[in-house]
Amino acid sequence: MSEQISFENGKVTITSSQFVLENQTFALDNIKSIKTETTPPSRRLSGNIAIIGALCLSLDALFFVIGLMLLAVAGFLWKNAKTRYSIILTTAAGDQQVLASDNEAYINQVFSALNQALAGRN
Repeated sequence: MSEQISFENGKVTITSSQFVLENQTFALDNIKSIKTETTPPSRRLSGNIAIIGALCLSLDALFFVIGLMLLAVAGFLWKNAKTRYSIILTTAAGDQQVLASDNEAYINQVFSALNQALAGRN
């Protein structure tokens, strides 16, 4: 039986028997299950910077300017923090995160293609 590519996008290729991700290859027969995971962005750093910036505002003029800059940096970090989406494979060796991105549509596309390939192996 020849290898048929059922999905190819960027660093991911899914064939009738393999899931290839850059330099890693997973045989579909060895994959017990797959799932997606969503990790919300951590905003701890931006919160801490904002607190320090707010404290600096109450000091003299130089620290006031530094406080404003810190608040601007904290706002930038807060606004640009992104949710991460990932695909987790379960094999005999356990769970392994194999692909992560802040692009939910891309992760869902790969997940769907991998699910179809797994369903078609029987």
